[in-house]
Amino acid sequence: MQRFLNPLKQLVHKPKWYHLYYVLAVFDLGTITLTLILSHHILGIYSDTVTINSQWSQRLGRYSELGELASVVNQPGNDLFSSGDIELEKKRLKLAVKNFEVAAKNARVDLNHNISSQQAELLLFHLTKIESTIDQVATEARAIFSDFENNKMSSAGAHMALMDQHFFKSLTAVGRLSSGVRDIQADQFQRESERAAALSRYEFAISGVVFLIICCVTCYGHNLSKQMLKKDNQLEEAEGHTSAILTTAFDAIVCIDQRGIIKTFNPAAEKLFGYTVEEVVGENISVVVPAPHRHQHDQYLSRYLKTGWSNIVGAKREAFGERKDGTKVPIALSVTEYTIGEDTFFAGIVHDITEQRKREELQRSKDVAEQSNKAKSEFLANMSHELRTPMNSIIGFTKRVLTKMDGQLDDRNLDALQTVERNAHHLLGLINGILDISKIEAGKMDFSPTDFNLVPVMNDVIQQAQTLTDHKPIQLILDLPDEKLDIQADQVKVAQIATNLVTNGIKYSDEGTVTLKVSRQQHAELGPAVAISVSDTGHGIHEADLELLFKKFTQFDADAARPGGGTGLGLYITSMFVKMHNGLIDVESKFGHGTKFTVFLPIQATANYERPQHELENLTSVETAPEEALSASTS
Repeated sequence: MQRFLNPLKQLVHKPKWYHLYYVLAVFDLGTITLTLILSHHILGIYSDTVTINSQWSQRLGRYSELGELASVVNQPGNDLFSSGDIELEKKRLKLAVKNFEVAAKNARVDLNHNISSQQAELLLFHLTKIESTIDQVATEARAIFSDFENNKMSSAGAHMALMDQHFFKSLTAVGRLSSGVRDIQADQFQRESERAAALSRYEFAISGVVFLIICCVTCYGHNLSKQMLKKDNQLEEAEGHTSAILTTAFDAIVCIDQRGIIKTFNPAAEKLFGYTVEEVVGENISVVVPAPHRHQHDQYLSRYLKTGWSNIVGAKREAFGERKDGTKVPIALSVTEYTIGEDTFFAGIVHDITEQRKREELQRSKDVAEQSNKAKSEFLANMSHELRTPMNSIIGFTKRVLTKMDGQLDDRNLDALQTVERNAHHLLGLINGILDISKIEAGKMDFSPTDFNLVPVMNDVIQQAQTLTDHKPIQLILDLPDEKLDIQADQVKVAQIATNLVTNGIKYSDEGTVTLKVSRQQHAELGPAVAISVSDTGHGIHEADLELLFKKFTQFDADAARPGGGTGLGLYITSMFVKMHNGLIDVESKFGHGTKFTVFLPIQATANYERPQHELENLTSVETAPEEALSASTS
């Protein structure tokens, strides 16, 4: 640079031109001052935004903790069924409720005093909803304790189902509370961005002034350029290529001298580390080296210059760099050594591997999730098999006692044995359902299509379901065609589909009729098909709940007095069996006026048994109540 300055001093021979320098200097000072002022304001906006976002992020964390505390309130009522220790669970419930109320009170105080009333209104509504549902959870838990003390296990199970429903409502309210916070954050960020954009418009004016200065300097430089010494064209071309490579390189390039002082810092490095070239050139490379290596870097460099040994120079390795804002960034670093004259320099090529690390982490998470899902399915299958044997024994021995002791048992013992047999059948149905789910998830569910007449199969379904109407004024109606109705399908699964739908119809009807109708139809999508419809005059389903009807563990009993609990697997398994036949299932319902399910199966089997990942994930828990729509399917 010095070699350019001497000729310039010699060429400034016209005194009138130095006045222009004074004018340009004044303009420079003015533009710099104005730029600093604008930068200060923009930085203030950024700082305010960061502070506000930090506060809202902390609130999100507290609301997440509120959801966890709600989960703790829900636990004693559930755990009592396994622990049996009423006093312990009461103490746990009391402590959990106290902790939740403290957290909710702190959240309410924060909303009332630290944010605007407009922002707080919706959030306070959701918080009140959470508090209300948790109160209901605690109430149901206390009812469970009371039922246990009075040995009312059936009532305790019903209260547990209600408690879980209130708990899920509280989680929904927590989610809405968090969503409201995020909406507020987004709105505030938008307003701050608009403020920053308004200030940035002034930068265009400054740019115009700078452009004017550049034009003046260019005009003046044109007068001086005629008298400057000629440059070495080849050297200029070589320097141009080098500069272009540094400027356009995708990876960050940083060059340092023997003392670790930064000499070159290309635009990619500016983007990666957040520093401008003006901020770091002349500084020690340790500004981008995180602790603990930051203070030891000069020692590494000195040792290499003395001994020639290093595990970095001439090699490629992964490490961490530190940005201007203090955050760490994973990098792939390659360091080479070069000399200019007698001086030694080091060039580092730095590649940002953040996305690579994310992909690796995602892959690891995917592998862990798949292994967990596989282990869970295997566990459910093994446990179901292990439980089926004693349950079949219980059913067999109970039937044997009822047969051998026919007429010899009093009413109390007879009723007890019949209850054992009935509940054993319920539990066996639940176990079979869990086994079906595990097989479906593992992609191991058998699909064995055969040719058979559908009419006698439907007759068997109605006959088996007849016993379920013994204590209800419900009439089962079977509407079959006069002729044979041959179909190629998996007979066991078709029978299960019809049995599940008829069982649901009986379960959710207090009186009236349940009709099973079978007919041959020409379907628009499936072609020749069989339609199996089950209609009832029961409680019906809310329209808003129809889209969730075939999701596992989903039940809709908030507005109807249900006769029993369940896991919510019956309709889900039914829909999966229908899809295995490449069929379709439809539902029509009006709350209070009954429900109609219609299953369409192609006449010729067209198996569609590809494991549906988007429908068969996240099966992580099973309720202990009997299944409402499962018959004893074969394993």
